Amino acid sequence: MNEKDVREAVKQIRHALARSPLAADTAEGIHTFWLKWAEPRPHWTVTEKALLKLERKGEVERVRLEGGREMWRKATKS
Repeated sequence: MNEKDVREAVKQIRHALARSPLAADTAEGIHTFWLKWAEPRPHWTVTEKALLKLERKGEVERVRLEGGREMWRKATKS
C-alpha cells in the first residue's frame, strides 16, 4: 500500500471534518464521496488505513452499526 496515498487521505479527511464536523460515513463512502483522487483511484482500503491512523490519534471514532457495518465520524470528546 502506498503510504503517500494514506497521508493524502489523512489530510483530506481532516479537511472534510473541519468543514463539516458532524459528517459521518463508512470508509467506502468517505473514500468515494469525501476525497478527491487522481485517476487511477487507489483502493478504498487506503482510506480505511488513514481512518485507523486518525483513530489511534483520537481524531476520529467508529460507530458500529447492526449488521457489522461501521460509520466513521469526528471523535467526540468526553
